[in-house]
Amino acid sequence: MTLKVTDIKALKKIAEGEVVELPGFSETPFIARLRQPSLVGLVASGKIPNHLLGIATALFNSDTNKLEKEIEGQKGIKGMYEIMNIMAENCLVEPTMTDIKEAGLELTDIQLTAIFNYSQRGAKVLEQFRI
Repeated sequence: MTLKVTDIKALKKIAEGEVVELPGFSETPFIARLRQPSLVGLVASGKIPNHLLGIATALFNSDTNKLEKEIEGQKGIKGMYEIMNIMAENCLVEPTMTDIKEAGLELTDIQLTAIFNYSQRGAKVLEQFRI
């Protein structure tokens, strides 16, 4: 079997993100365009601050034992919330996080979790959030 180089047009389409259904706002469905940013890239570019690196590392490695230790107490929960918001800001293509805030909305915990899970594993993982 001969491999064929991926067409650049296909890569550009991937870069635009994909339209997915997220948990809604009350009875209103929430359909958004998301893309998968690199957690390592966000750390390397300084978008994830140093004080959150332990939590980011535990999340990236899916290390639940380390994650539990990192998020013990209020400070850790705040850090987890910060990382999930950073990921949401970098995943949301349309609407953007700014658009959502300007509309007077705040993402719910389940929406933040769904977006974070999408960022790490793609659209397939969102099926668990559908009823």
